[in-house]
Amino acid sequence: MKQRKKWLAASTKIAALAEYQSKSPSLRAVARKCYYDYLKRKAMGNEELELIVEFIRTVQTSTNYAVGYRHMTNRIKTGLSLVINKKRVLSIMSRYNLLSVVRRKRFTPEQYLRRRELRAEVPEDLLKRRFFSLEPRKIFVCDITYLLCLEQVLYLNSIVDLFNREVAAWKISQRCDEQLVISTVTGRPSNRLI
Repeated sequence: MKQRKKWLAASTKIAALAEYQSKSPSLRAVARKCYYDYLKRKAMGNEELELIVEFIRTVQTSTNYAVGYRHMTNRIKTGLSLVINKKRVLSIMSRYNLLSVVRRKRFTPEQYLRRRELRAEVPEDLLKRRFFSLEPRKIFVCDITYLLCLEQVLYLNSIVDLFNREVAAWKISQRCDEQLVISTVTGRPSNRLI
């Protein structure tokens, strides 16, 4: 009985080899191992391929094409319980136009975190880009200008009334700090806003 099984296995291999050698000349240049791998893959069926493509398509549409082929391989292994190579997933994704959209990062993760924190700390915009006023001495804006001199840099802090664009107060200092702003707002009596 065992000899019969061995003989059947050997005869099927001989038949497959004869079929391989009788194929066109272009196929003869293909290595034998590659040919048998191709037959094995072909025997796997299109049902599994359609299942994988549909799974990839649903994941990509739900994540807005943000999952690459490496992470998709892990999702297929856990979601479909299939053992699949990442190169095959890449091949399927490129063939069916399901590749992820690459967004190159400009900054390090620390810089992104710092920028996010700065955005969270931005005070509310009270003017909402309306730089005019219907009444005098109601809306003021502050600006610091750099004055480049021969030997040093000076800082001019000016406060402007948005009604008629008149400079309500100004102060010059050698340092650009909060003291410059405070002294401009609460300066001498002729210059005071409050």
